Amino acid sequence: MAGWTAAILEWLQTALLPVSIAELSCSLEMPWVEVWLGVLFGGFQLEQRGELYESPVWVRYSDDKAIILKRNG
Repeated sequence: MAGWTAAILEWLQTALLPVSIAELSCSLEMPWVEVWLGVLFGGFQLEQRGELYESPVWVRYSDDKAIILKRNG
């Protein structure tokens, strides 16, 4: 999971605007579930626009919130 979070962090640091989970998944060429878990466990800012289930979840980089999980061993 640390690799997923690191890839997301690297990509988001260059982004100027929030990005949807789907767009992030496509841009990183990572499965949706890996992106979702990396975002959740990485401490990134999530934003819901509109009604639940009707609009995508957006991800934003925040340098004071994002963390990288350290690998053991």
